[in-house]
Amino acid sequence: MANTFGKSKKSRGKSQSTHKHRKRVPKMIDELIEQADMIVEVLDARFIEKTRNIDLGRQIRRSGKVLISVFNKSDLVDIDKIKVGQDLSELKPSLFFSSTERKGVTTLRNLIKAEARKLKKDMINVGVVGYPNTGKSSLINAIVGRSVSRTSSEAGYTKGIQKLKISDGIYLIDTPGVIPSDERFVNKLLAKHSKIGAITWYKAKEPEMIVFELMKE
Repeated sequence: MANTFGKSKKSRGKSQSTHKHRKRVPKMIDELIEQADMIVEVLDARFIEKTRNIDLGRQIRRSGKVLISVFNKSDLVDIDKIKVGQDLSELKPSLFFSSTERKGVTTLRNLIKAEARKLKKDMINVGVVGYPNTGKSSLINAIVGRSVSRTSSEAGYTKGIQKLKISDGIYLIDTPGVIPSDERFVNKLLAKHSKIGAITWYKAKEPEMIVFELMKE
């Protein structure tokens, strides 16, 4: 199968942006899972369960691809309490990460390289997925070592696919944040999306209901 994320000789070694605004994001993610050699799911360390996309994880595992779980923004939590209080056994391989403090950068790079060696391929594509505002682009910048992926505090800032080289033969693919389609019209989950920052505050629907649900919680 042809690699739709491949590069021509002229563009080899450079960042590649393949923005496709007309393509529905879920379709884009389906194609990413099909074409990527492994997937990194970025979760918010403050809301690990709330930022897990269960269906996406199952889809990745059914495809036979390695799924690496990265708990980003770990500088905002007590890691020891999380390890004691939550069962993270289903999320392996995994690691705690902080783009702000650059913690876990070397560990994640080494983990990606170790999994890449097992595949014995000349070029490895690593898809990066997750809810909006979990810090995917910031994580990529930390791994690459320079600002190559655009970031913003506003959820949903990344609009298309960006392919970025991290080492010889290994490329990270940044994608827009995805809220599962079956969550978009469930009132209780609208409150969850506001809590985890997946929806920018001024774009939130049913704000009175969201405030009520957050107050109850």
